[in-house]
Amino acid sequence: MLYFSIDMRGGYTDLPNSTNSTHLNESLDLLKVVAEEIKRPLIEIARASELASLTGQSSMKNVVTTVETSANMALELIDSYLLGLQLAGQQQFLELEPISIGSVLYDTAHDLDQFAKSHNAAIQLNFKKTHRSVMAHGSGLHTALVNMGRVIIESQAENNTSHSIINLGMHNYSGMVVAGIYSDIEPIAPINLRAACNLYGHSRQPFHQLSSSSAAGIFIANSILQAMSVRLRTARFNKQAGLAITLKPSYQMRLV
Repeated sequence: MLYFSIDMRGGYTDLPNSTNSTHLNESLDLLKVVAEEIKRPLIEIARASELASLTGQSSMKNVVTTVETSANMALELIDSYLLGLQLAGQQQFLELEPISIGSVLYDTAHDLDQFAKSHNAAIQLNFKKTHRSVMAHGSGLHTALVNMGRVIIESQAENNTSHSIINLGMHNYSGMVVAGIYSDIEPIAPINLRAACNLYGHSRQPFHQLSSSSAAGIFIANSILQAMSVRLRTARFNKQAGLAITLKPSYQMRLV
């Protein structure tokens, strides 16, 4: 239903209906949590620059590395947020296609590798190569998994001092394909994930059971997955805990 009001100049001004208003509120909440998350790499850049000015050229290489890593992380977070907005805005027109979930996980592992190393962790793929394709939006699924992975990597780094393994796992369950990211973190209660999804944008640590940061990556991932009609959920796999998504298998061949 379209709502409108009479303009004093004799015309009509469209007002957002309840669906658009809800979407706008969700977008603003997500923007708040993204802005909170972006503060961290910007602070790291500022501190690195300050350190360089105090210590001279001897630490310049480390400063450049810190600035590059932090800037890239901030840019990727913004790109993920913008993709989430785009997909959410096109939700009713979003077409899913057969996607090789194995290829997506390989790409995700590659993109998370350096970030994991910087947090004293290693990425490990854990699935059989015989898994078939799933119905999904390729770039959306990849972006969601990368954002989920970053938060989980940071979470294990906060709670573990030893070298950790981050597993990108996949298995079949009741005719569906479950893909997830797992680590040696405390199991996450489903009620805590639901509460965090209601709190983000209104709390600096909406998912405090998992991360001491804003955990923006989780909510960006959830926004993207919702546009694909896929639900983000807590999960366990091979004695590790994490987050996963359940995808419909594809029964058609994808033409390349």
